Amino acid sequence: MRAFQILLAATVLSPNATPSLGQLGAHYFETLNQSQIWINLEPEGSIPGPNPIRLNITVAFTGRVLDRPPDVVEVRAESVGSAFPLQIRRPLLRFQPGGGNEMDLTAPGRTFQFIARCPECPADTVVARMPFAALRSIANSSTMEIDALGFAAHLNAADLQSLRKFIDVVGHGVRIR
Repeated sequence: MRAFQILLAATVLSPNATPSLGQLGAHYFETLNQSQIWINLEPEGSIPGPNPIRLNITVAFTGRVLDRPPDVVEVRAESVGSAFPLQIRRPLLRFQPGGGNEMDLTAPGRTFQFIARCPECPADTVVARMPFAALRSIANSSTMEIDALGFAAHLNAADLQSLRKFIDVVGHGVRIR
């Protein structure tokens, strides 16, 4: 069964609460009358070892239908499992496209959260919002370096392709079954 199909320039997504890396997740929350569509990516770390961060990019909207590109997306960068346990996590989330201007979502004056995934854990997650147009710019870059939580990483070609698919689906209208 296909996860989505094209219908009159809009995509119909079936709920998928546990997508694989690089695949689209979708869910309608009945009690909130809200839908969310997301993608999880795991950028390659710049030093040998496990990938240090996971990116989650989420679009939330009222109801089951998004009939225009969203204004903003939420970007969440969290450290992965026990990768690099001695590295202190810092409240940083920056994107540097090849040949483009840096997008610092945690710069002075920006609103973001630096949180812990569990009550007993130290802060290890940055949550920020960015314009959908800026996300489109990231996806259209040939290379993308990331500084998140004090880790250097980059999106590989497959990550950028998955991000482009996410943007294409969300940007052309979508309906959650």
